[in-house]
Amino acid sequence: SISAGSSKTYTVSSPYTNNASIHFTYSYGSKSCKFDTSVTAINGIPNWTKAASSTGSTYATCEAKITYVKMTSPFDYTVEFTMR
Repeated sequence: SISAGSSKTYTVSSPYTNNASIHFTYSYGSKSCKFDTSVTAINGIPNWTKAASSTGSTYATCEAKITYVKMTSPFDYTVEFTMR
């Protein structure tokens, strides 16, 4: 679990040079958020995606925000996931 106001950092790695993704659900009490993010590079052109949605019995404000991207391979990036 993650305490209110705090954060944790995770690294997503992929054996492929053109694709990496993570999909997870975070729950606290009756609130839950489903989070997704990925990067795909086709012909050396990267595309980053992110999504967040409330899935619990009590509505939560779920956000995914890309805060950093590296425009060269391996196209590293940083995403902040927030549940309120």
